[in-house]
Amino acid sequence: DLSDVIGKICPYCQTPIKPDEPVVFCFACNIPHHRQCWDEAQGCTTFGCNGQPTTEPANQHARSTEAIDIDVADIKVRYCSNCGSPINERDVYCSTCGIRLENIVLPRNSRIPARSQSVENNTVPRRRISYLLIVIPIVLILGVLSIHIFYTNDEAATGGKTPRVTKQSEDEIDFIKVKKVIQNEGVSGKFSVYLKDLNSGKEYYTFNKNEPFIAAGLVFIPILIEVLDQAEAGYIDWNSRVRIYEQMLVGGTGLLNQKDVGSSYSIDGLTTLMMRYSDNSCANILIDRVGGLQQINGKMESLGLSNTRLNRRLMDTYAMNQGIENYTSAKDMGRLLEIIVNKNLHELLSKPEKDGMELYLPESCTIYHQIGVLSHTYNDVGIIHGPSSDFILVILSNGVSNDVSKRVIGKIVQTVYEDLER
Repeated sequence: DLSDVIGKICPYCQTPIKPDEPVVFCFACNIPHHRQCWDEAQGCTTFGCNGQPTTEPANQHARSTEAIDIDVADIKVRYCSNCGSPINERDVYCSTCGIRLENIVLPRNSRIPARSQSVENNTVPRRRISYLLIVIPIVLILGVLSIHIFYTNDEAATGGKTPRVTKQSEDEIDFIKVKKVIQNEGVSGKFSVYLKDLNSGKEYYTFNKNEPFIAAGLVFIPILIEVLDQAEAGYIDWNSRVRIYEQMLVGGTGLLNQKDVGSSYSIDGLTTLMMRYSDNSCANILIDRVGGLQQINGKMESLGLSNTRLNRRLMDTYAMNQGIENYTSAKDMGRLLEIIVNKNLHELLSKPEKDGMELYLPESCTIYHQIGVLSHTYNDVGIIHGPSSDFILVILSNGVSNDVSKRVIGKIVQTVYEDLER
């Protein structure tokens, strides 16, 4: 399907392929390039592809680097309702602005394909309907009884008093109030919460503590840890400078843009922009500087953080549309924040605007945190200092609307803070 070409990012110039542009496919990796970019680079520019240009004689067993020209001028495409860029039929994210394509604009002459007749005429047998009518009420009754028993036992265990956030069990800590905050909101998605009290050293968990969640902008923290370690080992000089080229710039959040092309930034400056302003372009530059995604993944493995893995670069919409994502877990992220605490680098997590965890906290509280956001993914992790409390808090969510997640996260933070302060 040649419509797949439209909107894909050329790996050489980092701009989307438009309907009226000549396209070349690399036979080695099947990644599309602009014809002009292919000719200028004299081959494929995809990292790790056997079709990359080389000055040495080609190995006789190397894969062919020939290419095929494709005319995409006549392909009918859709357009992103956010930025107006062309998108192909199966894309989930816009390759230009990165927004999730939940609302799209179709060309005037296009129409949504009708569902097949076999699907539309498929009906549920009457016997199955009768079975469901019997089973569903039984399940609902059992559910109500279970909830009643849970709350009755809870009140009996606490003498009718409101329980504290935490209750010691045999092997871990159970968040009583935190669970109730989530239950009271009636959300259908998933949450994972990790808390470490820096004064007592105790750890608390609830819900999916070791389950991988989509990391979104939380990937800046693993990148930061690798940059810090290489700087301490002398492999990176904080004052060394990187010249900015147009192909380094990507969409999404951040301050680095076209006006910065030709200028240079120090490693220290790029790191600050990545952390303080969630700059995607700076993150990609730093990934290259430390040796790539595998280098960062190796660092996470050496720290025992098996659920944290970076599988794609920032704003790589080609990979995103293939379902490739970056992952972490609440427990892993808590460990990384503890490293930042031990290095006394809280300030790198300071934010210019009040959002997320800060929503319901008093002015007497100081918070350093990192937010990671995609459609139906809202994560917030932070280091929080109150008048008498110091703690690390990680809250991950998936399958919940961002507005609801933000409200629930704010209430969880407020609940934990008030409990640890009393």
